[in-house]
Amino acid sequence: MPGASSTSEARPTREVPVPAAMPMLLSFVAGYVDSYTYLALFGLFAAQVTGSFAFAGIGLRGALLAVAIVCALAFWALLRERAARDA
Repeated sequence: MPGASSTSEARPTREVPVPAAMPMLLSFVAGYVDSYTYLALFGLFAAQVTGSFAFAGIGLRGALLAVAIVCALAFWALLRERAARDA
């Protein structure tokens, strides 16, 4: 290439700071668009991944509730055991 330098000089990169509210704003917009298209298309998701996660969550609702109950009972038992040991 005419005029090109034979040595390539790497330009220093400058990171642009992301505003703190940007992830929350993008999440809100994505959720709004998913909800809107789900309602507008009478139950069809515009994004396949969102639909898969939503239906998996609905299907696992009972299992997740059971896991939450077991975790809560284990935490309660741990607190009781520590209280008895400290007394």
